[in-house]
Amino acid sequence: MECIFCKIAKKEIASEIIYEDENSITFLDINPRSRGMTLVIPKNHLKSLEEDQEVSKQLFSVAIKVANAIKKALSPIALSIAYLPSQIEHLHLRVYPYFENEIPLIENKPIEVSAEELKSIAEKIREKISVERLSEEKKIEKKEEKSEEERFWNKRDWLIA
Repeated sequence: MECIFCKIAKKEIASEIIYEDENSITFLDINPRSRGMTLVIPKNHLKSLEEDQEVSKQLFSVAIKVANAIKKALSPIALSIAYLPSQIEHLHLRVYPYFENEIPLIENKPIEVSAEELKSIAEKIREKISVERLSEEKKIEKKEEKSEEERFWNKRDWLIA
């Protein structure tokens, strides 16, 4: 039997995708411990962090990006990123938002969230990731502009000397 997370990564199973890049995909858990609980997985099937340390580093970077978007979109009182054993043998990180009435403990039963609510939550988080991505691109553009200006001044100083 093929891995359910591999099927989600290949988009053979519908899910509320939050973020995707060439190596990873993030989506809302359909049986969350709190609203907005998101799973971060590599697109390639890996079972553990140790199998590919570079991919693992990238996963944590993506998890932090998603956590920041969840924080802006849903205003939880806290967030955590967890790497825990699971019945699904596909490497994944869990991003847990904490709310006053939803403290996501492993022992807790999943909360019930409708497909409509999952879609609404996903849209809010995706919107914040889009805003963050634009802001990052602008910072990169400004750095490039500044470096061109610095090169001009460095060249000018050399010409005067």
